[in-house]
Order: sequence, then C-alpha cells, then structure tokens
Amino acid sequence: YTNGTRCLHLEPFKDSPSGDRLNVLYELGPTSLDSLKKREAKFRWAIRKLQLWPVRKINPGWGASIHYAGTLPYSKNNQPFHLDYHGCLFPHKRVYVADGSGLNFLPAKGITMTLMAIGHTTGVYIAKQL
Repeated sequence: YTNGTRCLHLEPFKDSPSGDRLNVLYELGPTSLDSLKKREAKFRWAIRKLQLWPVRKINPGWGASIHYAGTLPYSKNNQPFHLDYHGCLFPHKRVYVADGSGLNFLPAKGITMTLMAIGHTTGVYIAKQL
C-alpha cells in the first residue's frame, strides 16, 4: 500500500529467518498534524477542567504502544507508592493513576480495552468524589 508518505513493503534482509523484513513508513501531512494538535489541546483542557494534571506526555511514535505494569502495584495494605483499587496513590489523597501501573503482569495481546476500563473506573470514582 502506498499513499503519499505512507507505505508498507517487504524488503530483503539476510539476518531474518525468512530472508526479508517488513518496512513501514507512516507520516502525517501538515493538515493532519494540525487537526491532531487541536484534538490533543481539547483533551488537555477537559482533563484540567476535572482538576487532573498529567505528569508528562510521551510520544513513542506512530504505531508504537508502551504500557508498563507493576510500577505502582495495587495493594490493600496502604504501602507507600502503592495504589488502592480506585487508583489512589498512597499516602496521597488527591493523586490518582489511571493506567496499567497497578497491574501485576501484562497480557501477550493488546491491553487497550483493559486500560480503558481502568481509566473509566478511576474517572467515575473521582467524579463521584467531587
């Protein structure tokens, strides 16, 4: 498939068991980048309206997905840097984490729906507290 700055093709690669590798190029044009920036700005505005403040933003690139697990595990014991089951970071009362940090392990397949469910559950809980 080729469409401007988007293409996908097999190319010879001697170090691969199959003798080839998949080469992918995906770049957005100026109009698409502007649209993306506007959507992200609206999303940041909505998050801040809920008094939620992202610590930082990571852009791993197109087609990439990074989901770390176990960095802030869930716990019933109120241990420092552990999450309760609503996503609240102990010992803080107003810091919530709504990603895969609390999971003990990640599945071999996509985790998107699980992360969406965690975010939704945490968001609903926070909304009820306001």
